Amino acid sequence: MSKSVRNILIAVGALVIVITAAIPIAMLLRPGTIDPGNDSSTPTYDSNTTTTPWQPPETDPTEPDDSALLGESESHSEDGQTTGYPTQNNPPTYPAANPTTRAAAAPRPTTTRPTTARPTTAVPTTKPTTKVPTTTKPPSTQDLFGQMVEAHGEPEDGRSLLSYKMDPNEGYFYTETNAWQRNFGFNAIYDTMAPVTVMFYDTVRIKFTYAYPGSESLDWMIQMWKGQYGFLFLGAEIGVYHKPEGRSNGGNIEHYDCATDANMLGMEIRMYNKGEVAFRRPYKLYWWVTGFVSGKLDKYADRSQLMVEARITFKDNNMARLFADGLDAAGFEKVSKLDIAQWDTYVQNGKDVLFVWKYIKQSLNGK
Repeated sequence: MSKSVRNILIAVGALVIVITAAIPIAMLLRPGTIDPGNDSSTPTYDSNTTTTPWQPPETDPTEPDDSALLGESESHSEDGQTTGYPTQNNPPTYPAANPTTRAAAAPRPTTTRPTTARPTTAVPTTKPTTKVPTTTKPPSTQDLFGQMVEAHGEPEDGRSLLSYKMDPNEGYFYTETNAWQRNFGFNAIYDTMAPVTVMFYDTVRIKFTYAYPGSESLDWMIQMWKGQYGFLFLGAEIGVYHKPEGRSNGGNIEHYDCATDANMLGMEIRMYNKGEVAFRRPYKLYWWVTGFVSGKLDKYADRSQLMVEARITFKDNNMARLFADGLDAAGFEKVSKLDIAQWDTYVQNGKDVLFVWKYIKQSLNGK
């Protein structure tokens, strides 16, 4: 990449930071969260839409017509068919006047009433339940201090906004792997402009040159941040950057590229706010591990109410030692065992470097 192209990227990157204020703007439009108490798979019932059971007609069509009785205008034959109105050839007959013996009345024809049972609509007596699949409890693992904690994983898919996502389980925001910021790299100019976008944070940069087996020699920079992001969010970050050894953009600008997939490092990070865990990012490969939660510093100028504990796994022991040496030069104290009550300390364990960061900070302009 030519020097002019890199300078253009630097300028564009700085402008993007001013325009977007990255995190605050993205997360003000955060996607809705899942309410675990609402099981949408359970059917509901509306009394207004319940089907009315079948009702038989009020008049049974098979019941004989009472108009067929003697003296009415219609008569019926034995088979139940209408015979028509009386005529001269078929005059009506009347009982004799004052009969001495009353003739027995003709029996009223009977028709068997249908015995078909009324259909019934089964109404559930209890609300049906849908079995909710049980979630297997995640396995336990050791945290940075050897304590057994529940393993935590994040969904790989899901909605994002300007490359920011929200973890539905613990409610923090974070950046996805291929975030748009990965195209712009990083340099101290971005930090210098941060207060313009209402971002007030502490930062530490650890720089060294190294070529792990099978790779070219690169100038590496591991940078971390913690502080206020906009008016609404607290957060912490660790970024992995590198550039060809000795590359310069002229002047005092040291512009680094974001780490490639091959140069991502295993990391985990946990941020505390006033001693309480604000978020924790699970251990996996990152080039940039981030976490943001709603909150506000008591004093923007004092970011020490936030504390970060982190673990970084390097390519080999020698690379880890170079990073540890950088922590030592920045003011961190080497200890034999990490203790959260001992801030600004670190321990190297083979390829792993673990540290607790609270007070140490470097100049935003890189000097």
